[in-house]
Amino acid sequence: MTPRSPFPVRCLLRLYPRSYRDRYGADIAAFVAEERARGAGGPGFWLGLLSDHWRAARRVRRRERGEGTMGRWIQDVRWGVRGLLRAPGFTLFAVLTLALGIGATAAVFTVLDRVVLRPFPWDGGDRIHQAGAYILGGDEIRVLSGPVLEALLDDPGDAEAVVGAQRDSRILEGAGDPARVDLTLVSEGYFPFFSGTAVAGRLLTPRDHAASAGPVAVLSHGFWTRRFGGDPGVVGRTVRLNDVPYEIVGVLAPDFTAPAPEFFADGTILVPMGLRQRELDSGSFGIRTAVRLREGAPPDAFRTHLERVGAEIYPDEGGFVTGFGTRPLQEMIVGPELGRGLWRLLAAVGLLLVIGCVNVASLLLTRGSSRAGELSVRTALGASRVRLVRQLVAEGALLAALGGVAGGGLAWVAVEFFRQTAPDGLPRLAEVAVDPRILGLTLALSLVTVLGFAVLPALRVSRGAGDLRASMGRTGPDRRDRALRAGLVLVETALAVVLVAWSGLLSADLVRMTRDEAGFRRDGLVSAQISLRGRPADASPEEREAFFEALRSSAAGIPGVTRVGLATELPYSGSGIVTVMMPEGTEDQEQGEWIGTVAVLGDFLEALGARVVEGRPLDPEGVDADRQVALVNESFVRTYWPDGGALDRTIKSGGPEVDDEGRYEVVGVLADVRAAPGEESPPKMYVPYALERWNRMQILLETEGDPAALVPALRERVEGLDPGLPLGEVVTLEQVASEALARPRFYRVLFASFALVALLLATVGVYGTTAYATQARAREFGIRLALGEDRRGVVAGAVRRAGGVVVAGAVVGTGVALLAADILSDTLRMVDVRAPGPYLLMAGTVVAVGLLAAWIPARRLSRIDPARTLREEG
Repeated sequence: MTPRSPFPVRCLLRLYPRSYRDRYGADIAAFVAEERARGAGGPGFWLGLLSDHWRAARRVRRRERGEGTMGRWIQDVRWGVRGLLRAPGFTLFAVLTLALGIGATAAVFTVLDRVVLRPFPWDGGDRIHQAGAYILGGDEIRVLSGPVLEALLDDPGDAEAVVGAQRDSRILEGAGDPARVDLTLVSEGYFPFFSGTAVAGRLLTPRDHAASAGPVAVLSHGFWTRRFGGDPGVVGRTVRLNDVPYEIVGVLAPDFTAPAPEFFADGTILVPMGLRQRELDSGSFGIRTAVRLREGAPPDAFRTHLERVGAEIYPDEGGFVTGFGTRPLQEMIVGPELGRGLWRLLAAVGLLLVIGCVNVASLLLTRGSSRAGELSVRTALGASRVRLVRQLVAEGALLAALGGVAGGGLAWVAVEFFRQTAPDGLPRLAEVAVDPRILGLTLALSLVTVLGFAVLPALRVSRGAGDLRASMGRTGPDRRDRALRAGLVLVETALAVVLVAWSGLLSADLVRMTRDEAGFRRDGLVSAQISLRGRPADASPEEREAFFEALRSSAAGIPGVTRVGLATELPYSGSGIVTVMMPEGTEDQEQGEWIGTVAVLGDFLEALGARVVEGRPLDPEGVDADRQVALVNESFVRTYWPDGGALDRTIKSGGPEVDDEGRYEVVGVLADVRAAPGEESPPKMYVPYALERWNRMQILLETEGDPAALVPALRERVEGLDPGLPLGEVVTLEQVASEALARPRFYRVLFASFALVALLLATVGVYGTTAYATQARAREFGIRLALGEDRRGVVAGAVRRAGGVVVAGAVVGTGVALLAADILSDTLRMVDVRAPGPYLLMAGTVVAVGLLAAWIPARRLSRIDPARTLREEG
């Protein structure tokens, strides 16, 4: 546009953006002048020209707005990519730091969500409760008896469905070699309750539970594939379970999700419970019972109904059954220990995520301070503060996006690793899998980290970026920069100390449990379960005793066997048998004491390495069978005879209402055999098998060689006595101890892994922050060295400044860890939660690592040539 353009032309050109006028204004004015020279210029000409240019100007402005905004964003992203590529070490560290925090948090939240938080997938899953009886005055419900379940099926009260399941084992014949297999006995309605479907044949129907129904069975999918190779032709075949023929009517689908192992295990045969087909034993408890309440029905109403039903069947208050109750099934399946453990792990990885974000924020701030000169030059050339902040945020957003994507991949790997390494019995493990919601969570976390470590550092850096002269003359970060970075280092150091200290406590507890004197030896011992149930030798107590005596004699002849013994339970397996007893001195009590009793035969205690601390052992040759004698453990003595003197005291069999079932004479005291790693043993009695002749025993072989190598020979000895009797579970005592430690080891190793990563992140964070800060002061260092200052003094000053912050963070972290130590009080078994040793050791470790991280970059920069530094800065 020229100054001589007519006024109408100037008005037309004003419709366009300035950039467009500057570029095409002269051409438009020349075109109008040519048209006027040809005679145009009337009102119609000007109105048409105005209409055309109005539409054209709208398109131009719309295009420029779009291109300008998009172009600026594209330019910002490109600028951010170039900035990250220029610092590959910084970029890699920042992305890995975020990925560790985001991935670990997403993985643990995935497990927590699937195992603890998410309702069960069945119809009305949030209304499902478990019903059970309180046994022996205990404060936990577990199981019901057959008569109570039958009564609830007939009258469910406020429940719309009631089902029961019970674990059992039988000898399977007609499908290869005889083998003892697991059974799940189920009540009517079991499969619809848990949304079960069949992959072949059909599932159990109400007519299969009728009194006149014949024996039928459903195979779990796992059992079907392992035992029958997935052959669909198995439907309709007949197999024998304890010599009873069962027709296989169907196979469960692989996605059946009834709670394991309480209500189902994918390696079992499922058969009707037979509540209507036999006389029920009111003294037998073992049925897990689930109820689904009606919509809107309060749990208390059904609990009252259950108590009324139970009181009709068990009117004797204070006996074996002391009450009935219900709890949400999810609480029962997950259990408080697992729930607390997962919440603690989530808190640990949350701290890890905070440490990672603080690390990246600190590094971005330090890196931004070192780029103050660059930012000031750009500001002097016309870049606004908003533009600078936007470009720095774009760089942070790229980091967050990369960290989020990498964190999502890491979460998937971590969840798969969790599934593969989790200990047996972890509930709902099959449901654990990363889903899109969790991946969305990782992206949300990455967005939060943008706000946390990009926006605020960008504002801080760009605030003083316009003073070109001041920024170019700066010799290092200013006081505010150093104070903010020091605060970030203090926070991450404190958080690392908390995680490392708690991990140290858990690790020390695990080490002590591993090394603890459990009261039995583990090496050179192998055990197998022998159950005579359903076999000819189970006809009478005398025949049971004869069978086990014959087995003991036969197994003693196996080459390499030095001792053989049998007992009703192994260490770490819990008390399988409890009986009512009245130790001497408790005769005036209204009821007897329920005491764990172990029946032993042969050299069981000697092979186990159980130590007699007072008196004598039981006679393995059976001489004691003529006398009613017993051994008691130290816990028994502490509980009932705290004044000592257990020998020759008596224990009455039965409660006060029983006149005389005999009295056991105590002939010795055994050292405690722990009930579980780190757990004290309850009071326990050991009696000769001749006095308590049970049909299920554990045979224990002591050998000088590999204990597992004796299993085939032991199987031959059993088959020689009863060809149809298979061995039950075969384990070495090393396996027993290892499996007992599996769950505490699993959680402690996970926690220790997070603590190790936290320590690594804190170390790298201190190192990176110190290295960047020291590099930013390179000119200052060069001047000080050029003026003759000792290199050691320069290094010491840098280490002292960074080390002071690390020490302060360690002190703060130790204080926080001590104040919040009660979080671990119910987890630690053998370590005092406030023992100062682990805290001081772990805090000292973090301080030492932090000082080393501060010393390495300072020492490297102290070796620079002062003259070269001054030339570069000049």
